[in-house]
Amino acid sequence: MSKKSPATVILSGKEQGKIDTFPYTTTLYPNEQLHLEMKNGATLIYSDYQLKRVTREYIGSTFEIQTRLNNDSLLAGKKDTLHVTLQVKQSNAEHVMIEIPIPAGCSYASKTTNFSPYYRLQQETYREHFKDRVVIFCEKLPIGTYEYKIELLPRYSGSYYLNPAKVEMMYFPVIHSNNDERKVRVE
Repeated sequence: MSKKSPATVILSGKEQGKIDTFPYTTTLYPNEQLHLEMKNGATLIYSDYQLKRVTREYIGSTFEIQTRLNNDSLLAGKKDTLHVTLQVKQSNAEHVMIEIPIPAGCSYASKTTNFSPYYRLQQETYREHFKDRVVIFCEKLPIGTYEYKIELLPRYSGSYYLNPAKVEMMYFPVIHSNNDERKVRVE
């Protein structure tokens, strides 16, 4: 039985040199390149991912999502409602995750869920409230249109962005849609 030597990877591009200590992590920014060459040794697992800020609307063939506020300009201290309309265009939409950002100058007026007789119509399985967004999970969504509401309490005056809401199938995230980014004014 032969013992394999430690793995060695040669880097060129943004970073130069030899790596023989793992795990190794680096970050690349736009227009930066990094080339990897495995020289010898034990088998390595390589993974990469990218993050990007989406601000433009993308309507897929399975979902379409829209958000709207009751008023274009919110008043600090006065409750308002963020309405989310989800249209499911194809059957068999299972394990769906709806991610709804809230404007930065707002907090929640209440953290209600649709666990009522109305819940059955919405197919909502679970709702999680984070500081910056609400995430709604649905086990199965038949073809149709669904409405979700989030009660907001604007707290700080100023001009903010309402980031795009996104809907995706949890186990197939390439099946997704999002709306566009909008400005929100709190007075």
